[in-house]
Amino acid sequence: MKNLVIGLGVSGMAALRWLLDRGEQVVAVDRSEFDGPFDFDRVVVSPGVPPQHPLYARAVALGIPVVGEAELALSVCSQSCIGITGTNGKSTTVMQITHILNYCGKRAVAAGNIGKPIIEVVGGDEILVVELSSYQLETMHTAVFDAAAILNISPDHLERHGSMEAYSAAKWRIRDLVKKGGLFLEGLDNNLEYVRAITRHFGVSDDEYEMALACFVGLPHRVEKFKEVEGISFYNDSKGTNVAATIYAVNKIEAPIILLAGGVDKGSSYREWLEPFSGKVKEVILFGEAAGKIASDLAGFVKTRQVDGLEMATEVAWGLAVPGDAIVLSPGCSSFDQFKNFEERGTLFKQFVEEIT
Repeated sequence: MKNLVIGLGVSGMAALRWLLDRGEQVVAVDRSEFDGPFDFDRVVVSPGVPPQHPLYARAVALGIPVVGEAELALSVCSQSCIGITGTNGKSTTVMQITHILNYCGKRAVAAGNIGKPIIEVVGGDEILVVELSSYQLETMHTAVFDAAAILNISPDHLERHGSMEAYSAAKWRIRDLVKKGGLFLEGLDNNLEYVRAITRHFGVSDDEYEMALACFVGLPHRVEKFKEVEGISFYNDSKGTNVAATIYAVNKIEAPIILLAGGVDKGSSYREWLEPFSGKVKEVILFGEAAGKIASDLAGFVKTRQVDGLEMATEVAWGLAVPGDAIVLSPGCSSFDQFKNFEERGTLFKQFVEEIT
């Protein structure tokens, strides 16, 4: 089989290696145009490659199957699989399920959008706990999941999908990827209810669940309180990359908040922040590409100021804070205007805090 791989990030490179290891023909491009004969049997796209990409669109027009690394891996997977999607809380939920299963002697491994390519863990005997983004679900077709859940859906990635309806439809594709007789969950009250239902489905008792959950260590960059100085608390929620995630952080923190926000806009309205911020957020320090839009959406309701970058935002917030306040990085935007990823953004924020305190 002759394959075209588009996109040479983590998942694209993993797919490329997997195909070559199996002796298949592969042409690989990093999102650029391809000038040779378009005589491929299959096109493999990285999650970041949209359907509007010329090569993607050309494959669709010619009737050539287009799949992602997730579909490539799971279509040949014989292991038990759990699929988790949603706008917020996916990674923590996946890690909680994985931790509880392992704690109870049921070998499990987390993969997918959480960072480890699925294709690197198929073929073993572990239960696969897979985090799936809307981008990955767009190119999946095989019913492979023994259990799956949609945690929640709120506006996100609208710059890619074009509308809330299209984004939601991509998420709902996971329902069709559950095996006949498998467990599909949606609409539960909180993410721990999904964790409990799925681990129960795999034989975890109530006592085992409680003991395992009690020793679960949360993931970094997710409403992570990492320092307190002179009565002022610092929270790193760099993973808060959409409007709803920032609302979650604000609701979870009880102290008056000075919020650091901004980055690459994802197409949502920041006016959704008005009600949850009222009486809770003292000021919003804005940085990055979306600063102007956020300031406009909040104008007249929430005090804002725009600064040049996260380092300055941290310094300004420290100058404004008084004992009892919380300085919170929860950007509500993606990080790619100034950082490699949300992890780098969160790590730098911690460094800036160390330098000024």
